[in-house]
Amino acid sequence: MRFLNILESFFDETQIAGYSLSTLLEYWWIGAIVIGVGGAAVAGTGILMSRDNLPGWKKMSKWLIPTVAVGSLVLGAGASFLPTNAFKNLMTTASGSHVTIIDTPTSRAAAKEAEKNVIVIEEEGLVLLKNDDGALPIDLEENNKINIFGSCAFGLYYGNGGSGSFQTDGRYTQFPRIATKLEVAMEEQGFEFNKNIHNMIKNYYSSNGRTVSVAESDYDIQCGYNKYNYAEIVPSLDPTTREPAVSAYQTAFSELGGKTLLEDALEFSDTALFCISRRGSEDEDMNYSELHLKANEEACIEMLKENFEKVIILLNVPTVIEAEFLNDPEIDAAIFMGHPGLTGATAVAEALCGKINPSGHLVDTWPYSVKSAPSYQCFGNDTTLKHTGASTANFNQYVEGIYVGYRYYVTRGKVDNSYDYNKEVQYSFGHGLSYTTFDKSILEYEIDEAKQTVSITVEVKNTGEVAGKDVIQIYTHAPYYDGGIEKSWYSLSSFMKTNIIEPGDTKNYQLSFTFRDIASWSTDDGFYVLEKGDYEFSLRENVWDLAKTSYGDRSNEIDFNLKSNVNFTTSYQTGKQYENIFAEVERGPSSQPLEYLSRSDFNSTWQNTADIVRSSEADYFPGGATNTTSGRSFSFTDNQIDEPLPDTDVDNGMDFMDFKDAEWDDPRWDDLLNQLSIKDMQNLVDGGSFATAEV
Repeated sequence: MRFLNILESFFDETQIAGYSLSTLLEYWWIGAIVIGVGGAAVAGTGILMSRDNLPGWKKMSKWLIPTVAVGSLVLGAGASFLPTNAFKNLMTTASGSHVTIIDTPTSRAAAKEAEKNVIVIEEEGLVLLKNDDGALPIDLEENNKINIFGSCAFGLYYGNGGSGSFQTDGRYTQFPRIATKLEVAMEEQGFEFNKNIHNMIKNYYSSNGRTVSVAESDYDIQCGYNKYNYAEIVPSLDPTTREPAVSAYQTAFSELGGKTLLEDALEFSDTALFCISRRGSEDEDMNYSELHLKANEEACIEMLKENFEKVIILLNVPTVIEAEFLNDPEIDAAIFMGHPGLTGATAVAEALCGKINPSGHLVDTWPYSVKSAPSYQCFGNDTTLKHTGASTANFNQYVEGIYVGYRYYVTRGKVDNSYDYNKEVQYSFGHGLSYTTFDKSILEYEIDEAKQTVSITVEVKNTGEVAGKDVIQIYTHAPYYDGGIEKSWYSLSSFMKTNIIEPGDTKNYQLSFTFRDIASWSTDDGFYVLEKGDYEFSLRENVWDLAKTSYGDRSNEIDFNLKSNVNFTTSYQTGKQYENIFAEVERGPSSQPLEYLSRSDFNSTWQNTADIVRSSEADYFPGGATNTTSGRSFSFTDNQIDEPLPDTDVDNGMDFMDFKDAEWDDPRWDDLLNQLSIKDMQNLVDGGSFATAEV
């Protein structure tokens, strides 16, 4: 594969008369000439050497010359059938998935801007989950030394697999995309970290766990996930499989004068940082074993709690995991950093030292047990349903209905007296801490029934000692009628992040939403309905907790009564009449209607994995069961489409460049599209993997 990459670079970079060899070889006649001349030269050389009585060439000429001659003719003729961009496509086929890297001054400038934007996104999005007794930020002037433990901090997942993969190690030397390592980012911010631990981790990585040593190592830890084996991207390494056992820190090393790494670390700093990494990918759902601590991680955290004054946890995870261990008072602070992208580790280091004040808030509910979610019962590697007609065809029945995430936990916590929300949920949707504190209150509001709008002005005051941002969250509580439209107890209706507010300063913000925004889909009616009854709009810290205010004359809840239903029967985007579709596949085994979870009786409508029948009727799917399994195709026949088909392969004299600055609804677009042939359209789809096929 490496040879193919070098060969492709040679053809891309070698130019003749201003054209790369790769471009020249896109034209069949040039390819035929090059191949033919090359073959003739080899054959001619063989003939001459044969005539000069070179024994080796005499023997080889008996098979070499005819082979080269025939091969030249075949390849030369074959070149005439190669489509444009053929050489690159050939190389892609030979070497696997291909990532095209465009290297121009403009692309380099765009990449630099993107790197800055990634830092900003991480600055705005990372979430301070926990911060007991002001453990963060770390005062670098007081003590900038920190021990970074574990494999994951040095081998971060910067992104997921598939379309989330990207270059991280500079192997494409023309235009390197080099990921910012966490330890590098921390050094840039002024931290000093324990290099002895780093060396041990590097030796552990390079030997795949066979060597525990603190000897100097130049091994470069890279863990960018590379499921599809892109040649330009670092091979896959899973940092969790390279997590040293606790014994590695308790081993005496001669390089440390007979001390253990733990003893060395305690002399270096009283602060320890530990990172937990996970990844998922398209077509590769995380299973339950990946959603909680692994044994080595748990043991290392226990060691840190027992020995260090300050313990900080980083969660380098793309999704919710079971994090009850964070409740331990011996863990002082925790940051959810997600997958930070190529340069986002800089933002994490900035947050650790207080250069930025965390202002992100969770977009998921974090329960103590992920299995407590009704959606878990019929989704994922552990619970995937199988089709009766084909054991390999996975599918899901979403019997949880609308009760996903906070819509389940909060609603059940409000309507089920036997359900203790705080025992089920660790971090609520919308949770996020700051290095400062805020007082938020509703200053004024307007509900305009004629215009069907709600407008709320919120006053935000920074009551702490440092500057920071906060997120204003407005929720709606709507009336619910047994047997009617299912609704969440609270629904997020509007939100806004403030700008930076200095200590003691106050700023006002206006948030608004429409009646349509808070309407619910009625399956019985086939359109959206805002049902009559009593509504409540509230300003909240998160979906569960009302925002706190010191203004005794202000309420952060607004009551409103809607006298009659408001129906929304058409799409505001298209004007099309709403209707129920796909109702014919909304069935369970033996064609029985699916029973969905209902807040009218959570207990009786809840279905555990074992309760869900893992079968389905084959005729749910177009063409029946024979057309639903992997490797089988649908049967297509003429006249399946009733309406007239568009014209194809028409010469309308159009060129794509004619459409510069054209409006999206310019009627000429139809004329341009009509120029496409069926073969063009097939090429766009079949040949468009990781590229736009040339037509």
